[in-house]
Amino acid sequence: MSPRRAVRAVVFDLFGTLVREFRHAEWDRWFRATAEALGVDEGAFRAAWRATSVERQTGGLGDIERNLRAICARIGARPSEEAVARPSRSAGGSTTRRGSRCRGPRMPCGR
Repeated sequence: MSPRRAVRAVVFDLFGTLVREFRHAEWDRWFRATAEALGVDEGAFRAAWRATSVERQTGGLGDIERNLRAICARIGARPSEEAVARPSRSAGGSTTRRGSRCRGPRMPCGR
């Protein structure tokens, strides 16, 4: 019999496995509204959003406002503080759905 080994880590595929993902229509509305609020091209914003997925998902870009500023900087935009604050208020933790409060730099919360 082999000696028991202590469990050192457990890895979960959180989104889509343990947490239901958002509807694509909601995601599309969020991208359109956010790009408009920031005064940036939606296609460029989406491309920069995708390109920064690892940085965003591992906390490398900080909170939602820092995420939005970094993405805008990558596409050559410099939105006002108010423009950055508008989408972050709707996405950064104030949305409640099915009794679950979403927190942190997540966009948008689960269904």
